[in-house]
Amino acid sequence: MNILFCHDGPVNCDANERYYSIGFNDKLLDRYATVFGNVGIVTRVDRTNTLSTYTETDKLTVDKYRVIEYPNYLTLRGIFANKRNSTKQLENEISKCDALIIRLPSFLGSKCVKIAKKYQKPFLIELVGCPWDSLRNHGLSGKLLAPYMCLMTKHQVKKASDVLYVTNEFLQRRYPTQGHQIGCSDVELQHDNQNTLCCKSEHTRNEKKLIFGTVGKIDLKYKGHATVIKAIKKMKDNGYDVQYQIVGPGDKSYLENCAITNNVIDNVVFTGAMSHDQIFEWLKTIDIYIQPSLTEGMPRALIEAMSKGCPCVASNAGGMPELLDKKFIFPKGNTDQLVKILINASNNGLFTQGVRNKEFTKQFSPDVINEKRMAFYHEFQNNVMRRLQNE
Repeated sequence: MNILFCHDGPVNCDANERYYSIGFNDKLLDRYATVFGNVGIVTRVDRTNTLSTYTETDKLTVDKYRVIEYPNYLTLRGIFANKRNSTKQLENEISKCDALIIRLPSFLGSKCVKIAKKYQKPFLIELVGCPWDSLRNHGLSGKLLAPYMCLMTKHQVKKASDVLYVTNEFLQRRYPTQGHQIGCSDVELQHDNQNTLCCKSEHTRNEKKLIFGTVGKIDLKYKGHATVIKAIKKMKDNGYDVQYQIVGPGDKSYLENCAITNNVIDNVVFTGAMSHDQIFEWLKTIDIYIQPSLTEGMPRALIEAMSKGCPCVASNAGGMPELLDKKFIFPKGNTDQLVKILINASNNGLFTQGVRNKEFTKQFSPDVINEKRMAFYHEFQNNVMRRLQNE
């Protein structure tokens, strides 16, 4: 069976035509190939970004997976350059495939839904986020596009025959479907045979001297780092000695200026990017992991921190309230509520919460997640095969 996996991406490509992507790599595409056979990926390709932050695990093997490049329509040049030819090529690819896996929200994904319907091709939607939340955090253009993308996504998901949600409740409530559905996180944790916890014991923690941490690209404002920086100022004014360690690649100028404005530049540490193994070691050194995002689906970084027994605090964006006890959830962007939760958490029950978090994330083990996901894929595949046999 020949299928197409469709999403905005982008994937990165170097001068030697080697493709890399943290999100869309061999590990992701192998799951589709195992069930469906031949896989092509339709996406934008970025040939300008440095590949220095990528590793071999982020590699996309073009010998195994054909990359079908679509122009970057998020620029004026992309909007007008070869639009007709690109659409014709996309229609040609979709007309020849047997089925599609389409990730939404995405502009390219929505376009593929329309073309798939035109050629009566079966497709499965994977809904991995909320376009309303994400676009409204991307400046004026995002705010203008958010209502349109939200309504279009709602319509496409509602009418889809098969939908895989990465949350158990949040996305299902906002974007319900009349079709066959499943809630299955896209996060798969590695097997962990260690019973030790990353979190410090209650006996070694200083309630007034705390280390917070967040993992995520530092130049994405919707990751909410600035909310924590502002909270640090208020905690500092209340006698707390706080350090905020931010792990991740990107331009730090915006957050650095935010820290300077709030007079906490000495309390903020930019560590740069880390490997997974380095992050797991780093988690042992912090008191509380914070995921302050303004928009999220089901964040890997938070779940991985929980899996190591780290006490965690998160905003109410996306599916995060499904992960933590409600007393560790604050309204996104609300600095006062974040401060209140951090002070209460530092005084009470961090170790207990760490134990609870580690136990909770057992549901994200590869065996549990794969069994659910593969059963859903196989059912979709069987329906496609029956359809092909009847044609």
